Amino acid sequence: MYTLTHAVMLSSMALALMSGAVQPSAGDPVTDPEAYAVYAAMAPSQWPIRVAKARRLAVSESTGYLAECLPSDRPMETTWRPVLESFKRENATPRRILPDRQIGVPYVVLAAEATQQFFVGSSDLNGSWRRFHEAYPESGGITSWSAVGFDADKRRALVYVGHGCGSLCGEGHYAFLEKQGGAWRSIELPDVKSCFVVS
Repeated sequence: MYTLTHAVMLSSMALALMSGAVQPSAGDPVTDPEAYAVYAAMAPSQWPIRVAKARRLAVSESTGYLAECLPSDRPMETTWRPVLESFKRENATPRRILPDRQIGVPYVVLAAEATQQFFVGSSDLNGSWRRFHEAYPESGGITSWSAVGFDADKRRALVYVGHGCGSLCGEGHYAFLEKQGGAWRSIELPDVKSCFVVS
């Protein structure tokens, strides 16, 4: 069993960009209820809830992922290949996260303009984050998700999840899930190479 986890220290601005602080225009909405079930399964384990005890997530409207770190190696070439191909199709262009879906925790969707007002044109990233946290005090920062890739039977899923919470505060990683007993569960997938991004 071999799993490569690559830790990458990002610059403060690069993490802010990755986490949704500056976003491209979002396109078609994510409408599949199973995608929101995957987000719901991931939300409790993400830093804003697990550590920052967020009571109302601030979710980037625009989906995104780190293309340079797409999972690779044997499972992604065999049993998980349909999931990876689906992921690539679903994320060919940025999608739009919708509000008012059931993800097990209250959340607000932040359009690009809502986050850009804090970050764009500011040379004081710490001050920008301070203003963001004052505006969204229960969020734990900006949560970001990719669109979800599934296999044909929707028994396996791949999603990129991340958050940004300060100039040196944030992370992003790919998550693998399987549907077990009618619920999505995170799993460890052996023999996969990927990245874990931290700042």
